[in-house]
Amino acid sequence: MLCVLRAGLCAAVVLCGADRVVAQESAPQAAAAAAAPATDAAAAATVSYVVELTEYEWREPLAAGLGAEEILALVLKADARPQADLRETIRLTTLAGTESVVSFGRRSSVTVGRTATGRGEVMRNMQVVEFGTQVKLTAVPQAQRVRLTLHFESSRQLPATADDSPPDVSTTEVSTTVTLDPGKPALVSSFGGNRSSVLVVMVKPQD
Repeated sequence: MLCVLRAGLCAAVVLCGADRVVAQESAPQAAAAAAAPATDAAAAATVSYVVELTEYEWREPLAAGLGAEEILALVLKADARPQADLRETIRLTTLAGTESVVSFGRRSSVTVGRTATGRGEVMRNMQVVEFGTQVKLTAVPQAQRVRLTLHFESSRQLPATADDSPPDVSTTEVSTTVTLDPGKPALVSSFGGNRSSVLVVMVKPQD
């Protein structure tokens, strides 16, 4: 009986000791596991991307029924470029997860009418009009791809139709979220009319 009791006591001591050892080893592992997400998030926050946004204006209406890949292939086709006018290209470097904003424009004095004076003279009525482009974007890594939240807004003066009338203004506004493959161009939007407007974006990690 005594030996059995001692054996039982020894077994109990060994088991308790084992429990203590396991607990001591699991504590650092748990701390490392808890720190891993924070480490990953910190690493993602140091990633920078270069975003290139290009707007083309097609001189003729694009055919109805074309898919996004077909329109993109048509725009990027080298021998088709003479049919399109490059409106502008915007390149912006951004930190992952941080909203970046760029805007630029100009002010133009335009004639909005004429006023006849009492002496028989005619005076032009002038008005200052602002034109330009603004881009807001946020790029977030998503596995091997990039999720891009984009807002694009632009306004341009069209050719005047008469000296005394205010100029027509062409405006474009796009808000979207897309998932992109780094380094691969993607179609953001296209608008068809007498002249079609196509907006293409590409994101790649900064070297």
